[in-house]
Amino acid sequence: LLEVTACLGGRVEVSVLHDATGLDPTVVEDRLAPAIDEGLLVSEPDGPPAVRFRHDRVQEAILHRLGPEREPAVRLNLARRLCERPALFEVAAQQYLPVVDRVADPDERRRMVDVFRRAARQANLLSNQLLRERLLSAAVRLADRSEDTTLIELHTERHAALYGLG
Repeated sequence: LLEVTACLGGRVEVSVLHDATGLDPTVVEDRLAPAIDEGLLVSEPDGPPAVRFRHDRVQEAILHRLGPEREPAVRLNLARRLCERPALFEVAAQQYLPVVDRVADPDERRRMVDVFRRAARQANLLSNQLLRERLLSAAVRLADRSEDTTLIELHTERHAALYGLG
């Protein structure tokens, strides 16, 4: 659970951990308890139940322990599971970004393009042009080369993001 939390970021809602792992919410909370007791994680008191790493070095150590072989597999598994929850498309996109070149299945690549485009639209609403450009660049790499309309739209959106960065 610490590895999943580390991949998902510095602060994660417990409901997202439930969706990411497929574990019951009570099981997730029970499994988080030792990490909270040991001071690795801190329970967030405000808003929906969430946890965060006490220090970013704890998260870095966990990701380092995963290693370059296991981390991509964990992220890909998380992205696939999170894609099943339409409301979590942004979280899924963040998991897909580091492993974009590891997916060969054409259907999954199309889903990834859709997820990246939706997340890019959200990033645009938040004026996060850097993230928008990264998401759209990944979508361009994944897009089917025979889908001219999609490629033109992706390139246009990406150039708008680059313009916004300027």
